[in-house]
Amino acid sequence: SHIGITVGAGLKYPFCAGTAPFQFRKWNGRIGYCFSPTGIDEYQIPEITATLYPNPMENTATLQIDAPEPDNYTLTISDLLGNNVYTKTNITSEEIKIEKENMNAGIYFYHLQSRKGSTANGKFVIE
Repeated sequence: SHIGITVGAGLKYPFCAGTAPFQFRKWNGRIGYCFSPTGIDEYQIPEITATLYPNPMENTATLQIDAPEPDNYTLTISDLLGNNVYTKTNITSEEIKIEKENMNAGIYFYHLQSRKGSTANGKFVIE
């Protein structure tokens, strides 16, 4: 009783011939419906925080993850120009050791993302 079908007119090809709009379209689709109330379950992404210390760092630093539940994380570090200089995947621990390796002195940004969609971002300095 809540479904209504209205009549329309096509004004562009392929539904019109010449300048007159084509009328009388035939429905050839499928309509789905249900009798019970529906809704979208709200899913909240758990918040995470991450702290990198020491900051500024010399050779190594530790990224401490504070999350309400364990997850699988990906860490990406980029330089000031946005170039990814370090990526580590499948992180399951609450602490990540970051080595200077081939990163020069300067300012860097880290982006931590969980499998469930939570993110934490920050910046740090390498001396």
